[in-house]
Amino acid sequence: MIYKILRAGVLSALLTIASKSFAQQGIDVHHYDFHMMVNSLNDSLNATAQIHFLATEDLDQCTLELVSADENGGMEVLSVSRLGQSVKFEQLKRQLVVDLSLQQGDTASIKVAYRGVPKDGLIIGQNRYGKRTIFGDNWPNRAHHYLPVVDHPSDKATVNWHILAPEHYEVLANGILKEVRPFGGMYKEWFFEEKQDIPTKVMVFGAAQLEAWPLEGALPMKGYAYPEDAEHMKQALSVTQDVLNFFGEYIAPYPFESLWQSQSTTRYGGMENAACIFYDERAVDNPKQMERLIAHEIAHQWWGNTVTEVRWNDLWLSEGFATYFTAMYLEHQYGTPALIAFMKEGKDKVFNYKKQFPSKVVVPEVVEDPNKMLNKYSYYKGAWVLHMLRQEIGDLAFRDGIQQYYQTFAGGNANTEDFVATMESVSGRSLKSFFYPWLMEAGLPRLSYKVTYDKERKESIVTVRQEQQNLTSFPLELMAITFEGDKIYFSEKLSEKEQVFRLAVGEEPNAIKLDPNGHLLFELAE
Repeated sequence: MIYKILRAGVLSALLTIASKSFAQQGIDVHHYDFHMMVNSLNDSLNATAQIHFLATEDLDQCTLELVSADENGGMEVLSVSRLGQSVKFEQLKRQLVVDLSLQQGDTASIKVAYRGVPKDGLIIGQNRYGKRTIFGDNWPNRAHHYLPVVDHPSDKATVNWHILAPEHYEVLANGILKEVRPFGGMYKEWFFEEKQDIPTKVMVFGAAQLEAWPLEGALPMKGYAYPEDAEHMKQALSVTQDVLNFFGEYIAPYPFESLWQSQSTTRYGGMENAACIFYDERAVDNPKQMERLIAHEIAHQWWGNTVTEVRWNDLWLSEGFATYFTAMYLEHQYGTPALIAFMKEGKDKVFNYKKQFPSKVVVPEVVEDPNKMLNKYSYYKGAWVLHMLRQEIGDLAFRDGIQQYYQTFAGGNANTEDFVATMESVSGRSLKSFFYPWLMEAGLPRLSYKVTYDKERKESIVTVRQEQQNLTSFPLELMAITFEGDKIYFSEKLSEKEQVFRLAVGEEPNAIKLDPNGHLLFELAE
């Protein structure tokens, strides 16, 4: 099923049951317009939000998510209005309930005026040099700590930001910078406009004392850093156009009109905010890892920001894709050995995670806490699924499938079944038996093997056994190494508990190796 929201006239597709785990149902937000004033003296925020939406069912009330104020902070709603007229509302602990009578298919716009000190989501504090910073940090569903929103990836919308900030601050946000103007002598007003539908998890702005510089390329692009780290950040971000070129050619043209990248106080190593990427302030200290991080967060502009998972269960469609496309970028830039090395690192992380959490799967049936989906399976096992799929159906079909999947769901939402169906269509074969074990079952294949040599037939006899309980099926490459150092490759299909392969090697080889090029994710029994 396609989960893109069709916006011509009355809503023609409602959100599915699978996506109704969030607080609000009954509206589809089309656009947010946020006006915010921040200052350099305290953490208080004064704001208004204009929310334009469509009723997907008959309503007497509409509900948005917003954390209310208490002694520890939060947002106090001052008023709600529609068409300039006050509207009754009730503010609950984490919700704003507005009295509004609508029929299915009606459009409406309400304005919420509010203030307070965010408990989370908008991180106001000091950077590592003791200077004040303000950065949005919404993932996974923390935007409603400072924004009245439907805080779930299935409800995407366009967004405008109007930020009033002290004049010595640089401000960046999603979208094209439309205007900067003086305001009141000590402030500037910054206006950004994002025309692409994006989920709230990647709707952000940042404001701080930053050095800004243009990046070379066809797009409006800038880098931002603390002045103390600007030279290091400039060097790190010099790879930006190379990354964009590769993804733009392999997947589709870059989906946004601009790209801002900034050092920040995000709690993550990097945060893929739509066209407004934030990197942890200490990431720049590790230049070897920085290129990978940049590639990963830019890959998210396609995977996660433009094609967005419809529910948290399918996070691998975002994180696994960004991880594997990082590997593919390294392969493109530095050759196949870089890809193999990256995937080997990921394999080790998957093995370690499996030892700690033997019952975990990539796509669980229930997700109680989206934060727990930020795990090695979502990232690295998800990446390995793509890597093995590429071997299974071939480079050409894999690339065609990736492009078709992106084109079908760009601007909307998708789930794992959508991706599987796309790949089946492109490859012309059923792939459920491939995907199901890797994504829905716990554990990993565990192989043991023994080798004997048949002198009369000059064949190596390789007996391979699957030691795990649930059998799986995949192509297995074997390599014979002669005493002279020559390598002879064989490709076999492994599908049974125990299989015997006879390899025509000539003279008895020095060694036989399973999966020498790192195409498969499996454990080798000792």
